Amino acid sequence: MLTIGTTIMLRNRQRVRQQLGHPPDLLDTRVPPLQDPEKPTTSEDVLDFVNSGFVPRQTRMLTFQRDQRRLAQQQWPGVYEQPEDEYYDAAEHRWREVRDSGVPSITVVAAQVDALIEFARQHGGSPTDANTKRRYCETAPDHLTINWPPERNAACWCGSGRKYKKCCGRPQ
Repeated sequence: MLTIGTTIMLRNRQRVRQQLGHPPDLLDTRVPPLQDPEKPTTSEDVLDFVNSGFVPRQTRMLTFQRDQRRLAQQQWPGVYEQPEDEYYDAAEHRWREVRDSGVPSITVVAAQVDALIEFARQHGGSPTDANTKRRYCETAPDHLTINWPPERNAACWCGSGRKYKKCCGRPQ
């Protein structure tokens, strides 16, 4: 397993070698592949991109709003164990990190449990698999998306029914 610092150095070295027209060598094969930085990703993927020198122009973040999260916890016990308030606070914190790292456009995809299950069935995956959730996130229809952060007086992205400024958007 490579450290982030080593990965960054190897990616930069690989990029320079490509620009100079050199063929790949043994060290180039050690560089973990990056996903396309133009495609929607998770917050962890975005932060990996940023650490590697790529700042995506947009990203999509998959989450369950409160009612759907409760259904997900019932459907997949043990997968979504984090307490509700910690889950939403952590998501807000990660998204702020992504925004502060320079990503100008963040879209929250409000996952629907039934739709995720059906998507996984159609694509031969598991609804709890990270790659399945990523593909679901990339293909989610616009009516399931929320631009983040919402306006202060808009409904909160978490589905609490409160204004963003009184819910997840309150100062920490």
